[in-house]
Amino acid sequence: MPRTLKRGLSADAPAIKAIEASLPDGDKALRMALAGEQGAVRFFEHVAGTSPVAEVRSLAATYAAEEQEHVGHVLAALSRHLPPSDDWDEDLDPPVSVE
Repeated sequence: MPRTLKRGLSADAPAIKAIEASLPDGDKALRMALAGEQGAVRFFEHVAGTSPVAEVRSLAATYAAEEQEHVGHVLAALSRHLPPSDDWDEDLDPPVSVE
């Protein structure tokens, strides 16, 4: 029985399969998240160092520290995530001819 999504759209529809195929694998998704968090740290550190408004500098420094915590979480997740080995698709039980 085909999977059905909200509004009756089949999860086996070509458009859904194309979207699923374009999603990053776990390793790539974590690296994308890391880049985003590191970018946020740089942004807030820049604002904290350049804003003429003391309250903005203070808030930006707080946000930079929070984003740095997120960097740590993503790095921890990356350290636990093992990307597939180069031979992940090796057939350990190749077919045997019956002739």
